[in-house]
Amino acid sequence: MLRPSLALLVPFLFAFSLPASAGGIDATTVTCSELAEAEISQSSDDHFGAAVLLSWMAGYHATEEQGTVVDFEALKADVQRTVEYCKKHPKVGVYSASEKFMGENATDVSSEAVDLATIKCQRIVEAANEDDKDGLAVIMMWLAGYYASYAEDKIIDKERLQQQGYEVGKACAQSTETGLITVADKVMQHE
Repeated sequence: MLRPSLALLVPFLFAFSLPASAGGIDATTVTCSELAEAEISQSSDDHFGAAVLLSWMAGYHATEEQGTVVDFEALKADVQRTVEYCKKHPKVGVYSASEKFMGENATDVSSEAVDLATIKCQRIVEAANEDDKDGLAVIMMWLAGYYASYAEDKIIDKERLQQQGYEVGKACAQSTETGLITVADKVMQHE
């Protein structure tokens, strides 16, 4: 079963069900053994928590060339490659494992790739209204990782993510024609 501090990665717009350790978790301390356990768990929260953790890592590892372009099908493949690697190397950290399959080593994007810089807040509001929690969580965690990488901050902080999620959601609801990245730049950039 996924350790309780990883359960903070089961968000609905960053509303998490289980408490995290004070100050969040250091992404570099999550082990492949924990990820592999989550993968074989019967808990859908464990599966989803592992997926959004890896989404955060994909955002963190995104290169300057990749920018805000995400191919969600390729991301699924990279997540699966990371999980398979972790099953074979349980003592390795997930952060190190994810570096092998994400960022500059990521699967090439296809014509299905989406530049998050082109998404308007309206699409985020629609996803929330359509109850697309999974897709919304993946996008928001990817963005959280993306912005954390600029600050070289490897701490996944529940309180900060909740506040950012609330602020992004509120700003998008108030101005649906604003770009998601415009809002995220204001809300999610680390000081």
